[in-house]
Amino acid sequence: MKVSIKELDKSFGQRVLFTDLDYTFAEGEVNVILGESGSGKTTLLNILSLYEPPDSGSVFYDGQIVSGLSSAKTRHIIRNNVGYVYQDIRLFDDLSVNDNLRLALHFSSLPRRKWQVSIDALLERFGLLQCRNSIAAELSGGEKQRIAIARAVVSGKNLLLADEPTGALDEENAYKVINLMKDISHNDGCTVIMVTHSMMVANEFSKICWLRQGVLCANKDVSHES
Repeated sequence: MKVSIKELDKSFGQRVLFTDLDYTFAEGEVNVILGESGSGKTTLLNILSLYEPPDSGSVFYDGQIVSGLSSAKTRHIIRNNVGYVYQDIRLFDDLSVNDNLRLALHFSSLPRRKWQVSIDALLERFGLLQCRNSIAAELSGGEKQRIAIARAVVSGKNLLLADEPTGALDEENAYKVINLMKDISHNDGCTVIMVTHSMMVANEFSKICWLRQGVLCANKDVSHES
């Protein structure tokens, strides 16, 4: 999916986060939004996901304007297109991994008879099949994050948005998440837009943009930035 923004503005009271943003994200690749805490990265991600409206400007999916539509149309677009990985994960801790993923399929078009096959195939691909019947609360932080990613893509979404998916992980688990993002974009053709403040994470990808002082600019080589 091709995602772009045009003349995007967003403020909170007197605080201006960004003004007149124009950007097109690379289709079928991992796009990293890099920036310091408080720069507006999460707000931009929420606008891209249609969970939050901009003050003005537009969001486009595959060239079609998707911002500013009715609530019913917005819900339909999100359910059919958008997977979201939250910074605080938000699994149902008292449910099994399997049930967490089944819940994500309730609003999908996938026939119910195919749910388990799809879940098992995805868990095996993510190296998590052994966790299928585990209660989510019993998982490690790295396992929870990978399950959260699986939940976001299990119904075949073509846009994955991830808010600091490596932020609370050690280096080993961070690289597992990085590799999953690469796998999802490369093998599924899914457009991934990922927010991070980590230079280490950003430098694992080629499509990088900085959000700094309200300006979004592309910068493929950020290794020299501070």
